Amino acid sequence: MAEDRVTLIAMGFAPDRVDWAIRATPADADLQTRLDHIFEHEQETIPIQPTPATPAIPVTTSITSPAAPTITTPLYSPPNHPPPSQTLMPSNPPPIQAASTLQGISESMGRMSFAEPSPIPSEATGTAGPMETEAIQRYKSFLSAHSDHLRNLSNNQDAAKTFYDSLTRFLEEEATKWRTDLRIPVETAETVPVPTSHVAVERDPVPVGTPEPTQPSPEADATLPAEAVAPSNELQSSESRKEYDCIGVYDPSRSRIAILDSAVDFLADVITGYGEDDFVENARKRAWDIRPRMSEEVSNLRWKVTVETSQTVSDDGFQRRSEAHYQRLNELQPMEDWEIRNRLQQEYEEQERLIRQRTNREDHQKYCQTFLDPAREMIHRAFTDIHPIYAEIKGYLEAEIPDLDVVRAVRALEQVSDAMELGMKELETLEDDRIEREWILQRELITDDQTRTDPYGDANKLEKEKEHRMLEIRAMRATQKVNRRADFYALVGRRMREAIAGVDKDYETLQGILKQLLESIPETIPLQEEEARAQSGDDSAMKIPLPSKELDTQIRSAQSAIYSVNGMRHDMRDVLRSFERKQTAERRENDMAQLAVNESRQGRADNWYFQAGRLLSDKAEKEDEETEKVYRRDQEQRREEFNEFMAPVSSVVTRYKDREMLVLQKLASGMTAHGPMASSSSSSTAGGGTDALSAMQKMMQQQQQTQMLSNMMWSQHAARMSVINNIGSSNTQWVVRYS
Repeated sequence: MAEDRVTLIAMGFAPDRVDWAIRATPADADLQTRLDHIFEHEQETIPIQPTPATPAIPVTTSITSPAAPTITTPLYSPPNHPPPSQTLMPSNPPPIQAASTLQGISESMGRMSFAEPSPIPSEATGTAGPMETEAIQRYKSFLSAHSDHLRNLSNNQDAAKTFYDSLTRFLEEEATKWRTDLRIPVETAETVPVPTSHVAVERDPVPVGTPEPTQPSPEADATLPAEAVAPSNELQSSESRKEYDCIGVYDPSRSRIAILDSAVDFLADVITGYGEDDFVENARKRAWDIRPRMSEEVSNLRWKVTVETSQTVSDDGFQRRSEAHYQRLNELQPMEDWEIRNRLQQEYEEQERLIRQRTNREDHQKYCQTFLDPAREMIHRAFTDIHPIYAEIKGYLEAEIPDLDVVRAVRALEQVSDAMELGMKELETLEDDRIEREWILQRELITDDQTRTDPYGDANKLEKEKEHRMLEIRAMRATQKVNRRADFYALVGRRMREAIAGVDKDYETLQGILKQLLESIPETIPLQEEEARAQSGDDSAMKIPLPSKELDTQIRSAQSAIYSVNGMRHDMRDVLRSFERKQTAERRENDMAQLAVNESRQGRADNWYFQAGRLLSDKAEKEDEETEKVYRRDQEQRREEFNEFMAPVSSVVTRYKDREMLVLQKLASGMTAHGPMASSSSSSTAGGGTDALSAMQKMMQQQQQTQMLSNMMWSQHAARMSVINNIGSSNTQWVVRYS
């Protein structure tokens, strides 16, 4: 959704109209749908978006009975799942092909027979009014003025572009003149936008230099229809909401299939995505602000203490004592009293040992006072602040708030839980550091004890005892972690399975709706084949009912909804599977830690990892592989079933779109299902010439949209290729080829 907004604004559309299109279309709608909304409502006033009330965010420390906040309308958009290629807009034709199309349209319009105008419109005779007649004459004059360009369209691209730009300006002027003559206010005027160039730019509703519409005089009011003089608000709003039905204009006598009334309410209320819950997001952000106190600030404190310790001036007392000691020994050397010298040497060494032991104990105490104890206190304060946040988010999940974005809520709870586990890991690291330093002091006492017969052997025994003790500590910590996280994984698994069940139910309902919609549409043949049979006398194919424009819109709405819901099905299952993998990994770690302790107790601490540990690891790996295979197989089966179900839906949408394109081409060339257009034929808006203009405008609108999408896709492709060209030092140059 955010990418679509940036893309549309980059195309030149006003940000407020882009926001309106995003609000009015489904959360998972593609860029084409949002472009359609912008073009269809370009001249309408942007409705005021009411500001939703901010829900109260209860901060609760109770896990069992949290306060349920007020939930706003869900707008959550999962990762985009584009519709199949059949539903996308056809690619923009090359300039030569576009020129050929324009030439065919222009020649067909030139062959139209225009009736002589009547100065006064007569409903009894059905003749055209002066405004219609003048419009037809202006169009004939336009084609005559550009006859040279029309003859050179097929072989001159510059002529084709010149004619295209001239036709664009002509249609803009015609739209402005009709709006002015009919006294339609600018705010409610519904005009089909036409491109001013190949690049979309933001345009004013009224071109510069166009006089403001004035109030009609009583004499003018008498000559204009009542609807043109004083159109009612209801009529304007209904006409602005009505979509252009080219098939109905082409063959008004053909019966059409109505929408499925029982599906209207469900399609309007089905949840195709969730919005960001402010209370959950605020809690997550508060927890994220506390996270650095669990790790980064502890690391900064450790670095600060290390730098201060390295800058401490070393004590030169040892050097002075050593010099004084050896000076006394030198003084006793002439006396040759070896007993006194040996006693002095022993006393000196014992004194130095005591001094070294005292200094090491003091350094250890200082390290604890300057780093270990402050770091532990820092983490404990962070735990005091983060525990209520964990309880708050957990309370939201346990309260089963309607329309709660369960995925974001469980992810937020996961972030808080991971932050708490990070703090526990830091506490364990601090404890290991303390144990290691205390063991060094104890080992020093043993090796310095002259009364022991084998001090270094005793030190080795102490080290083995320490290793076994550390294995027991790690096993205990792994068990505690599994027990701590058990409640978290149980809650997350339950809420995710409930959410998946709800989404699966909506998916099945959408499948049933689409089945009913498809069953209501009979099989038809292409338009060309229908008309060929009709010319040979068989008009049975042309009597088969066609889907109405409203039914086509309903089918596409259901198609878009089921794509979004199917994407949510896959995403939620992936999220649940990620939690299951995480819990399994923690259990595997606990099993390995318990095995290490058991092997150490049985005297196999040296090679347990390469025997029993390897067997346990291989067994766990095989189990995980089987579980992943089952999950991937189920996932692939769901994809295949979905593609198989959506194939006929995409086929129906594509057939309707293809028929619309053919009908637009025929209308633009002045043809209908019952023969050439007659300028005197009345329609819901204006005469046949106006129908042809509307068809041409609609065709150019679709071409403009296609060109925008084509340019955007080419830019993305070129950006990717530029990245590929900059990877490595290969001499191969990749060339951008986009079609």
